[in-house]
Amino acid sequence: MRALTGIAMRSIMLAHLRAIGFVVFLLLAIAFSIDLSENLTGLQDKAAETGQPLWRILFPYLGYRGVDILTRLLPMACLAGAFAAELLRFQRLEPVILAAAGATPALALSALLVVGVITGTVQAALEGWLRPAAVFAQVDLGVGSYARRFERKEKDSRWFVADDRALRATVQPGQPPTLRDVVLFEGIRRAALSSLIVAESARPGADPQSWVLKEARRWEAGPNGNLRPEPPQSLTIRFPLTSVHLTYLDVGGFYIPQEALRRITAVESDPRFADRQTALVRRYAAFFLPGVFALLGASLAQTGTTARRFNPLRLVALAVTGYISVVLIKIFWSLGEFGAIAPLWASLASLLIAGTLAAILQIRQL
Repeated sequence: MRALTGIAMRSIMLAHLRAIGFVVFLLLAIAFSIDLSENLTGLQDKAAETGQPLWRILFPYLGYRGVDILTRLLPMACLAGAFAAELLRFQRLEPVILAAAGATPALALSALLVVGVITGTVQAALEGWLRPAAVFAQVDLGVGSYARRFERKEKDSRWFVADDRALRATVQPGQPPTLRDVVLFEGIRRAALSSLIVAESARPGADPQSWVLKEARRWEAGPNGNLRPEPPQSLTIRFPLTSVHLTYLDVGGFYIPQEALRRITAVESDPRFADRQTALVRRYAAFFLPGVFALLGASLAQTGTTARRFNPLRLVALAVTGYISVVLIKIFWSLGEFGAIAPLWASLASLLIAGTLAAILQIRQL
């Protein structure tokens, strides 16, 4: 009996994985068609510019885009794939046959647990490592929307504020990036500035948040509040800004490599701290995302049948419910990125809603 149970469980697991894989294939095909309609000319221009055959640019580009697209669409694929797999199993009367043989609902739930572990491992790897690497490989390739958005070029004068200090500088890319035309204002929350520092350039110092200023001139406030100049010199200052911040200055947190993201979130004065912290927390929650939505998809499909027959209207309503639950993922992530809710809630809210709904549907079927 145990051997037969194992065979049945593997059959259910493979049915779900095949359905999820098919949905992934469809979604990637649609996404590639849309993407190439917008970027094929750019790919051809890049091939002509570098003197390479088009396929040498096209295939790596599709690989990088595929990783990025799969990261975003895998939860949806798990929901739709599990939904379709359960409908196909119902059509073949598999649940009825297994129930007649004495199998409990735990058999299908165990198979879904294995599916969740497999897809969750893939999702966690995509979120934490593969997607950031693919995005910046595309930037280095020089083609596509990410290459335009994250191009490594000199950035216009920027402002960085921490406590009662404000720093204005032009960011120059490099390894590590440096600052040019630096102006540091101290005492900005008071009636008058306590000091002003102007420097030709700044490079990272020995400590993560230290900066070595070249040709720096300092003005200190005297007793009457007037700023008095000091001779040019080299200064080392501490400011809550690191070279990693500058490298990923205009990059969304979910695109930043894992180790760099950890170093950035260690500095709480970062103006985009909520965005980066949400991205970090959601990577830890990513492992559970596909499994929970696969369980929800299967539960919705099992609820959409009546007396061994499909109920089309109910299935449509349940499919819409599932889609809304997937949309909630992005809504809560966006709320976390803008600091409207805590990063932990932003990452877990959609999981809790989907998991609770799936649990309610499973309990109703007992």
